[in-house]
Amino acid sequence: MSPATRALLILDTETPPACFYALCGDPLFVIPHLADLVHHSDDLHGVLDVGAYRAYTTAHPGALPETDLSACPPATRPPGPQE
Repeated sequence: MSPATRALLILDTETPPACFYALCGDPLFVIPHLADLVHHSDDLHGVLDVGAYRAYTTAHPGALPETDLSACPPATRPPGPQE
């Protein structure tokens, strides 16, 4: 896997969707942790939502993308020419 691999995870359970980013996102590392999150939630008969995701990333630092981009202001585009 390239060292330039990034991870971007979008959880479309809210409006606007929650978006988390990690500088290093090797799928061979991230996917098993996502599976663990799903199985853990299923075992507890819990709801798999953004709150559960945040709780998992707090309990398992570095396992899944943690940087919450949802709170970032939207990128601003410079105004184009007037038509």
